[in-house]
Amino acid sequence: MTNEPLLRQLDLRFLASRRRRARFGRLGLPLALVFVLAAWGAFFYFFPLLVSPWELTERLEQRRLEPRTLATMAVAGQAMTNAVFLLLASMTLALIAWAGLERRYLGIIDRLLADKELRRSDG
Repeated sequence: MTNEPLLRQLDLRFLASRRRRARFGRLGLPLALVFVLAAWGAFFYFFPLLVSPWELTERLEQRRLEPRTLATMAVAGQAMTNAVFLLLASMTLALIAWAGLERRYLGIIDRLLADKELRRSDG
């Protein structure tokens, strides 16, 4: 039997930080979702041309859209497309980091299970 502690200090600090993040996630993430949905709703109300294809189509068909507004929207469309791809890339990186943390959790669990089996076979 080894004298090595069941969990290393590094593992204990890692688990403690993950517990703190989990507590934040229970309240913080739903609040963030509410904020995003409220902002989206506010855009539909205050800036319908930026989010409502029906409003834009109606104004285009009725020729009630100023050329300057149309040019601004064309540039904004490109910027938004790039922003969406940047957001998708960021989310992908976050998921890659999350997968690394999950592998670390599994490693900690595997070490605990192996130590438990070792202690059982020694005892």
